Amino acid sequence: MLLDPDSQILYHSQLMSETKLPHTIDPVKFAEQRHYLKGSLSVADMPRLMELCCSDSATARVHLWLEGGFDEKGPHYLRGCAEVDVILMCQRCLKPLNYHLVAEFSLSPVNDETAAKQLPSSYEPLYLDGESVDLSAMIEDELLLALPIIPKHKDEGCAREIMKEKGLVGSGKKNPFAELSKLKKKD
Repeated sequence: MLLDPDSQILYHSQLMSETKLPHTIDPVKFAEQRHYLKGSLSVADMPRLMELCCSDSATARVHLWLEGGFDEKGPHYLRGCAEVDVILMCQRCLKPLNYHLVAEFSLSPVNDETAAKQLPSSYEPLYLDGESVDLSAMIEDELLLALPIIPKHKDEGCAREIMKEKGLVGSGKKNPFAELSKLKKKD
């Protein structure tokens, strides 16, 4: 068992209550001692993620589990999953979009690029700058990577598609570039 001095949370191999997670972890010790964490973090504490979400997402909780381990012949690892329901802006209709964001990850702590290049392809490098890692920032990184490139509703739910069906936008009746096409044909 290991007591994290920053958070006064006791790590152990059994399930942990979801009341409070440590602010930082030592990924190497976490992996060596095969620890397991389960709990939740606030989206409001993830400023980069909040920039991409609607303000209503500030009350959302990221539910996560994280396990550490190592292979005798392989690297130390941190595996886990983080899930949260956020509200994004649909890039088609510019209306709010409820989105269930899931980030599954397999990270391996490394100190430099040389060590990162030696990792098996099933692991992403977790670059260390000291002994401990900010847990919230690490999870935020993984959630940012899991965001859709272009958030949008499914076609049948998007306000722009509904407006198109009613003939209010993009009805295809007249193409503004049709006249240019005619000029090109004359040449």
